[in-house]
Amino acid sequence: MSASGTASFNSKDVLSANLVTVASATLADGGSAATAGLASNYQLAAGQTVAAHITPKALTASVTAPDKVYDGNT
Repeated sequence: MSASGTASFNSKDVLSANLVTVASATLADGGSAATAGLASNYQLAAGQTVAAHITPKALTASVTAPDKVYDGNT
């Protein structure tokens, strides 16, 4: 069997995102005869929550300034 669905964090911000809520979930039968029809025996409830966190992405910045002939101005 396999499961698929959608869920969302309670915030888009790394510091305050700490909870995920399931919006929808679906079970599907596996690809073999042994698992055919098993998904219908189960139901996944929407609205369940779980604690989670978003890991911040490290950024690398580089700054390039053009050369300037010294003339006393900035």
